[in-house]
Amino acid sequence: MKGLLLKDFMISKRSLTSFGIVLLLLFAASLAMRSNLSLLNGGLFSFISIYFTIFLSFNLFTYDETCHWNIFALSLPVSKRVLVRGRYVFLSLVLITAVGISFLFYIAFGSVFSLEILLQIAASIMVSLILISFLLPLIYHFGSQTTRTLLMVVFASFFLLAFVLQNLPIAPPSLNDQAVILLCYAAFGMSILCFLISYLVSCKIVEKKDFN
Repeated sequence: MKGLLLKDFMISKRSLTSFGIVLLLLFAASLAMRSNLSLLNGGLFSFISIYFTIFLSFNLFTYDETCHWNIFALSLPVSKRVLVRGRYVFLSLVLITAVGISFLFYIAFGSVFSLEILLQIAASIMVSLILISFLLPLIYHFGSQTTRTLLMVVFASFFLLAFVLQNLPIAPPSLNDQAVILLCYAAFGMSILCFLISYLVSCKIVEKKDFN
């Protein structure tokens, strides 16, 4: 497992460095503008974290497919299930690190205990977990290129559905802060459950797949 994590880290080192530089530049610009997270609020940090999670997932699988990594790895004393577990653990560590960095940024601006900020961070975690849960089984089954096309279709359908719902004459229900927090707890639990189910599904797919 340690070797698999180290291999993914070495592949992603340049991407992780670029991600860190972008966040530092946004942080420095916000400090220079003295505008209370002017460049990191409004969901921008969440969007960057989610985008980076998707990008890193595709980047890792594309490298594996190009170099036929799975064939080489399975010639070693590594089971298919451990191979899948290593990828899930690595992406989880990346997500945890991104969340930790976001907390540090918001603490620096003294706004980490704002309900809006906490909900924004929680939403980025949940969406990232759900995207990973959705993407990885598809990539293991269809490959990164086909999944990339499917993802574009899914996103287009999602935005179309969001546009239709936004224009429907239906008023959203009003919720108090306690109801919102309980809803977030439920959504967070569901995202973790989806992540665990995704791991099991990916293991089944890889176990039945022939990499020769």
